[in-house]
Amino acid sequence: MGENVKYKEVSNECSPEINMSKFAEEWDNLFKFEDRSELLEYVLEYQNIPMWPLIRNQVIVYGIRAKYNLNTPIRNKNYHSERNTVREVLHRNPFFSIHKDVVYVGFPSSNFTRDNTGVFYDERIKKYYDVIKSSSMIVSVSDYIGAEYAYKNWKSDYVVNELAQKRKKRSIKDIQTLKRFVRFLDDVCPIKIDTELKKIIYRQIMVFSRYLEGYVRAWKLYLKIVRPKLVIEYCGCFMGISNVAMNLACYDMDIPTADIQVCWLGRKNHSHYCGKSILESSICKKIYPDYFLTWGKYWETKVRNPCKKVIIGTHRKYNKSQKNNNILICIGLYYEAYVKYVDWVMNHSDNDVEIYLRLHPKENIASVRAIFSAFQNDKRFHFANDNDLQYYLDKCTYFITNGSTVVFEALACGKKVFVIEDASYDMYDLYDIADRIYHFKTIEEFEELWLHRESMSMKIYNDFFDMNYEKLLKKFVQKISMQK
Repeated sequence: MGENVKYKEVSNECSPEINMSKFAEEWDNLFKFEDRSELLEYVLEYQNIPMWPLIRNQVIVYGIRAKYNLNTPIRNKNYHSERNTVREVLHRNPFFSIHKDVVYVGFPSSNFTRDNTGVFYDERIKKYYDVIKSSSMIVSVSDYIGAEYAYKNWKSDYVVNELAQKRKKRSIKDIQTLKRFVRFLDDVCPIKIDTELKKIIYRQIMVFSRYLEGYVRAWKLYLKIVRPKLVIEYCGCFMGISNVAMNLACYDMDIPTADIQVCWLGRKNHSHYCGKSILESSICKKIYPDYFLTWGKYWETKVRNPCKKVIIGTHRKYNKSQKNNNILICIGLYYEAYVKYVDWVMNHSDNDVEIYLRLHPKENIASVRAIFSAFQNDKRFHFANDNDLQYYLDKCTYFITNGSTVVFEALACGKKVFVIEDASYDMYDLYDIADRIYHFKTIEEFEELWLHRESMSMKIYNDFFDMNYEKLLKKFVQKISMQK
């Protein structure tokens, strides 16, 4: 075994343990509530758009997830620069464009990564973009980045926002409807609508009331110039004002829209799983994208909204590597609570075992790394954020994590996956794949599993990710083009 060094354990202020039955009950009650047809009777004056789909994310995020400390931490954007208005208006203006078959819209440039030449790109979609590179373009969310981009046809939404956000008088009718709607939620909604949540709801609805029509008008102008055959959106089901406007504009102009999977999907994902009232509403079909493009067959059953599901595959390559004794630990949220697990693994691993700790890429910051800094005294320990996840999956056989998309990625590579049953386990509905992983509630249970790790089989699961993305994307775009 390795040197018997005991690392200081840091207490966790926010325990990851939750009453899972109560948590599940809150979701069940929400979906029952969403079966009520009267929920959609409170509508905006503009096009009679129902208010509930526009604020349900806020109700879930602040009414359920915040209660159990399950919201993603607010993270700083990666790269900043002062906004250059001339550059936005002249060089990044999406209205200075020509026809493109496929348009990608709403991908935040704050999520872009930078290669070793200093060029920025979005790893999640660049490979898709490159499949039909000559006839694709991107309109990204403008967030103060001054850098060279890997996309030849990259534009920003700055001018769209400027056109759309011309101040409009408040709709008295919307204000009156909103008051009745909030009273309805107070009386009937199973989730407590407290004072702070009411303020969030009011702000959200009034933004739609004032600016939705302007956004629809701005996007229609853009669409008339570019004349795309397909619009692919980032988080098109999240009901952000720009997404809703794009869906409405495309609906009116008979242009197909699609949301594309960029993260885990499931019943407790606040944007992709809805109750019956939204599913059966004709008006909701207008504000949601037409299609939802998934990574693989497994995810089709995890989307329940008005979109049609289509498997588009993933550009990432998940390969089974040679068996070894190396260990990859991936964690996000509740970092302090997992110090004892890292500690135990370090103290019960041989001297030739390499142990990698990967933090959430956007939480790979000094304050989080400091929680585990004592482990760096051991030459076997490495932080694992300098390369992408696949690089470290290739190096390791054993994978220890809490609930996250990386669970599915590790299974696709045939890893032996150990997952703690904490709040994120429930959040990610890992009960569905409990027979594919080794799950535990306490460190004692983990120790017992770990003793039998060498006899555990390594199996690759192919239903999460279809890796024929080029063929699948071309087939989908061709099908869409033939329908027009």
